[in-house]
Formats: sequence, C-alpha cells, structure tokens
Amino acid sequence: MSTRPRHLLVVERDRRVGSYVTQALRAEGYQVDWATGDEEALACVRRAPPELIVLDATRPYQGEVALPHALNAESPGTPILLVTADAGQDPAVDHFAAARLVKPFRLDDLLALVAALLHQAG
Repeated sequence: MSTRPRHLLVVERDRRVGSYVTQALRAEGYQVDWATGDEEALACVRRAPPELIVLDATRPYQGEVALPHALNAESPGTPILLVTADAGQDPAVDHFAAARLVKPFRLDDLLALVAALLHQAG
C-alpha cells in the first residue's frame, strides 16, 4: 500500500531561501510547489490546493494582509505557517497563522513545525 506525499506550498520571494526550504522539504518526502509572488501563489492554490502553506510574512503584500487573506479564502482551513524576520506580533497577519517561525531559523525547527501542523490537520 503506497501513500501519496503530502502537498505543500512555499511562498518565498528570495530565491536562495525559497530554494533551500523547497529542497529540504522535498528531501523529507513532501510534494512542494514554490511561488515567488502573490499571483503565482494564488494560481498554485487554485490548481492544486495544498495541505499546508509556508508563507514568508516579511515580504511586502498587495495591501497589508491581502495575500494571507486571499490564500485563506481560496483554501479555507489550510494551515499557514508564517515565516517572519519580525519577532513582534502582527495581529492582522497572525490572525491567519496556524504557527509562526522567526528568521533566522534552524531547518530542524521548520521541519518539526511542518510535521506537527500536518499531523494536527489530519
């Protein structure tokens, strides 16, 4: 009996960070889509809704919380892991987050949070 890989979406504009995170998640056996912009992220969600979204929360949005809100609207109930350089809380953005990870982060911490969020989601 084979199980299909869990499907994730990484939204990261920085190509170095996005490549690193995507490769690490794929090495763990996840199927990963990587988007570098808002429209690309929304297109990925519409094409194949992910089971978890890893979202760079330090990137500029089209209007304060437009992307987290739009992702939530397109894929309600999909957990969003916010990755941010800001250790402070931002209620407008954090409202959409299932969890938050502050940059710089250890890869082990990212992988553990992804696994925990997917486990919680079922």
